[in-house]
Amino acid sequence: MARHEPIELLISLAKDRAEDAGRRLGQLIHRALGTEQTLAVLQGYRTEYVAKYGEAMRAGVDVGALHNFRSFLGTLDEIIRQQAAQVDESRRAVGAGTQAWHAESRRLKSFSTLADRQRAAARIADARSEQKHHDEFAARRLTANRER
Repeated sequence: MARHEPIELLISLAKDRAEDAGRRLGQLIHRALGTEQTLAVLQGYRTEYVAKYGEAMRAGVDVGALHNFRSFLGTLDEIIRQQAAQVDESRRAVGAGTQAWHAESRRLKSFSTLADRQRAAARIADARSEQKHHDEFAARRLTANRER
C-alpha cells in the first residue's frame, strides 16, 4: 500500500484546493450579488428622482432648482456608471472563479481516476500472483502424487 501514499497525498491536496476554490467562488458570487443589488437600488433611486422632478417641472420650478437637479442627476449617473463597472468586474471575477473551481475539480477527478486505476492494477497483480501461487502449488502436488 506504500506505493499508493503519494497519490493519496495528491488527492488530499487537490481536494483541499478544490474546496478552497469553491469557497472563493462562493465569496465572489456573494460580492457580485451585492454589487448588482447596489446598482439596482441606485437605478431605482434615479428613476424615482426623475419622476419627482418631472412632477415638480409640471408644477413650475426655478432655474436654480433646475441647475441643482441636473447637477445631482449628473453625479448620480456617474455613480451608477461606476457601480455598473463594479458589477462588470465582479461578473468577470465570478467567471474566473468558476473556471478556477472547474480546473481544480478536474484535477481532483484526474488524481482520483489515477488512484482508481492504480488500485485496479494492484488488484489484478495480486490476483495474478495468487493464481501463480495456486498453479505452482497444484503443479507441486501433481508432481508429488506422480512420484508416489
